[in-house]
Amino acid sequence: MIADALPALAEAAATVAGPGHRTVATLGGNLCLDTRCVFYNQSEWWRRANDFCLKHGGDVCHVAPQGKRCHAAFSGDLAPVLLVLDATVEIVGPAGARQLPLAELYLDDGARHLSLAPGEIVAAARIPAQPASAHTGYRKARARGAIDFPLVGVAAQVVMNGGRLGALRIALTGTNARPFLLDGTQAFVGAAVTDETLTQLGKLVQKQVSPMRTTVTHSYYRRQVAAVLVQRLVRELAAEPAASARGTSG
Repeated sequence: MIADALPALAEAAATVAGPGHRTVATLGGNLCLDTRCVFYNQSEWWRRANDFCLKHGGDVCHVAPQGKRCHAAFSGDLAPVLLVLDATVEIVGPAGARQLPLAELYLDDGARHLSLAPGEIVAAARIPAQPASAHTGYRKARARGAIDFPLVGVAAQVVMNGGRLGALRIALTGTNARPFLLDGTQAFVGAAVTDETLTQLGKLVQKQVSPMRTTVTHSYYRRQVAAVLVQRLVRELAAEPAASARGTSG
């Protein structure tokens, strides 16, 4: 059972949309979820009245008019968990099947955020065996307690070794045009999970997330929430005993 072997993945899946949606949803569908933006996620007449955007029919991104690319945000819940689990995906299409690391499925462009060729679909995700001492979890901030896409979603995997970090992987969704693994977490290996460590980790998060005016929530708020969610989740996972089932992947 996924819930027993990879409870963090089940935890993230349970936050997707509502129960009715989840009964007909697929993992591949959530991984390939279209990017979203308040200037794109509108009716046809609204978009026409405000001039079409770079993602649909126009030549400008209304979020960042001086830029040359679309800043619509990726908001899938499952990708960050699978990223920290080092998953690969199997792609099937007219040219056959191929496998690639999940991170390579995504492009940093909201208008064309997937590296899939025409006719290709995500057929499967493969997760390698996880360290027995690893604890993995997912946390999500959203405007409502159910149904909503994440304003910010964070996944983390923590391995503790003698009261200090033996390994740390963090991934985020909802802030950038693609889900991504946080760079620089290796620098925290060997450190105790103290307030000072978490403060530095929060600063690292804020440097790499780039929430734009793609939702009704202020960008600064989403940046702060991203850092706080990571800090809380890492503290929680680091405090879990080795035998704990919650958030543990093995």
